[in-house]
Formats: sequence, structure tokens, C-alpha cells
Amino acid sequence: MLSDTDYILKKINLNAHIDPHIKGLVSKLRHHGFETYIVGGAVRDLLINRVPKDYDISTAATPEEIREIFGKRRTKIIGKRFRIVHVFEGRNVVEISTFRKDPSKTNKETIESSGHSIITDDNEYGSSYEDAWRRDFTVNAIFYDPASHEVIDYTSMGLDDLDKKIVRTIGDPYQRFSEDPVRVLRALKLVGQYDFSLEYKTEEALLTLQEKITLSSVSRLSLELEKILKKPFSYKIFKTFFNYGFLSYYIPPLHRHFGKDEGRIGMELLNIECNKLRQKNSYECVSLPIALIAAPAVSYHYTGTPDSFIYEHEHADKKNIRKIIRSLFLPLTFPKFIIHEVADAIFMQSRIFSAAIENQAKRHRHHRNMYTACKLALIINEYSVKDEQVSDFCDKILEDYTRD
Repeated sequence: MLSDTDYILKKINLNAHIDPHIKGLVSKLRHHGFETYIVGGAVRDLLINRVPKDYDISTAATPEEIREIFGKRRTKIIGKRFRIVHVFEGRNVVEISTFRKDPSKTNKETIESSGHSIITDDNEYGSSYEDAWRRDFTVNAIFYDPASHEVIDYTSMGLDDLDKKIVRTIGDPYQRFSEDPVRVLRALKLVGQYDFSLEYKTEEALLTLQEKITLSSVSRLSLELEKILKKPFSYKIFKTFFNYGFLSYYIPPLHRHFGKDEGRIGMELLNIECNKLRQKNSYECVSLPIALIAAPAVSYHYTGTPDSFIYEHEHADKKNIRKIIRSLFLPLTFPKFIIHEVADAIFMQSRIFSAAIENQAKRHRHHRNMYTACKLALIINEYSVKDEQVSDFCDKILEDYTRD
């Protein structure tokens, strides 16, 4: 680590692309005397001319002080290993964290089988400089001050790595991946989403330690999966996971699924949706991508082919459809309502695509999951069926939902 006087400081005005309420939150914390910056992925995205999906703010204020400034009704302290504050701005939630430093040995738990330590408590507060050095990758350790228009690269490598599209761990990659195996997942997300490349030592450690992802909690990994599924780059991320062999540890059934026709078709369907998301012709959700991945597997189960979406089944078959969906993502899990929504959407494809569309599908137009079913049908229709009657019907349903 360099000394806290050795870092890169650049004047780059990013304010025009930052949501006003984010600048307001930073300004309020600074008004109360706390050093505060926009940090992490949002700064990375702004510097490469991408619109951030969300913003993270880091400050010298403790979680309790943050809550006192913004009020108990607008805030909630969450987390145990890593305590942060959620500040509610209308429907939006902004995460504000306190500057931290690398946790001491007392806050690490040794995993006997590997000899490595995993962080169990990451709440040792420090300076902004120390906070940057405890982050995962150099491109995620760049801070921005909207008041002075200054970009701060405490590691002196982040801006250069961002320019060269390199993913590099901060510190020893073997130690960093061992401390938190989810960093392997996040490194490969950067590769898939941004077409970055792994720095040599980072790649070497990642390939050696990627199986340690199985040491992370199922709930945490399931949450990471939901975040991936919402992204317009989920297809490219899954493809990267598969190419590196990481998917075989993260979601073993999906890895095996990849090599089959139903897996290939599912990913091609997902790619269509990703293109729509990037063109702002769709909306982010979890259920539709799951349905796109799972629909060919359900089709194969009932018809013996992965691309026949019109087949007879009984209402009781929904239970089996839900079982097929769950089996693809084990050991990870989704909330029950999402599984039910996906199963309903797949189940209704036969009605939407049937010759009796006018008589059958319209009876279900007010079904609570008809919206997802129609979004799924439009992508399947674009991929293979190409029936104008189906597209007209689904467009009308979606239009009605939007109007309501």
C-alpha cells in the first residue's frame, strides 16, 4: 500500500450525469462536517460513459450518525458483516456506507479445509484512503467528489486499468479471493458486462480459487443471481461464467444445461431480451429471464424437443413445471412468488400460441401473470414461431397493462 499522500487526483466534472438527489445526499453529509464521496461502480460507469443503475455513497459518518442526519423514517441500518444505511428517496433506495479499513485478524474466520481466512465482520471504520484499499478491484476503488469535481484514485492504478479495460485485485489476489469468494463472481461479472480482461495474476488466482464460491452462503449467492438476471448483460455474464468453468461451481445444473440444446436455446432467448433491455424496449425484472432460460427445458420434458412451446398439459402440471424451474438453479433459490410467476408464464404459452387464441387466451388476459406470459411469448415468437396473430394479441395485452 502507498502512503496516504500518494494518489492520483484529477478534475473531471461528472455532475451533469449524476441524479440531483444523489448530489443532495452527498451535500447534506458534507454540510454536517463529514467527508463524503460517490464511490464504486457508479464512478466506474460514469467514467466510461455508461449511465449508472444505482449509486453508492461512502462517508466518514457512522451508520448511527447517518441515520440521525436523514431521520429514522427515511433510513434503515442493515447488515451484520457489513453494516450500511439504506436511505429512502421516494421509490429509490440509496446505500450509504462508512469508510472502512481492512478487518483485523479477530474479525476473520479460518476455514480449516483450505487454510484461508474468510471475513466475518467488516465493520472496522477507517479513512477514505483506507476504504479505497480494502475494496475488491482497482476499477471499483475510484472516488468522486461532486462539490469539487475531483476524481480520486487512491490506488494510482484504477484510472489506468479502466482505460485499458483490466480487472485487477487490490493487493494479493489469492488473499482477496480467499477472504471473500464472491469477489470471483464479481470479477467475472466485470469481464462479461464490460468486455474487460483479467490481469494475469488475478486470473491465475481466480482459476485456482473459484471453487471456493461453494463456501459462501446460499442466500448471498441467490441475491447475486437476482442482480445478474436483471442486467441487460446477463447473457454475456453467464457465457463468461461458463467459459471460465465458474458456472460448474456456482450453479452446477445450469452448467450442465449449457451443453444441451435446451440450454443453448434458453440462452439465445435470454440474449434477445438483453438486446431489448439495452435498447430500452423492455424493463428489468427477475421472472422473465428465468422463464426464458427454463422454458426450453420444460418443453423438452413434455415434448422431447426444446423448441416446441405448444403442447397439452393439465393445470396440475404446474407443480412439476415449478420443480423443473427450481432444479435448474440448485442450490440457489428464488422467492416462492417468483417461481409461481415463472411457472404460470410458461404454462400459458400453449394457450397464447394455440390456434384457438381468440377463444382461449382471452379468458386469461386478466390473469395476474399474463403480463410476464406475453413478454415471454413475444420473445419466443420473435425467435422461432413468427406468428403475427400472437404478436398482435400480446402487444394489445401489454398495452392494456401499461394503460392500467
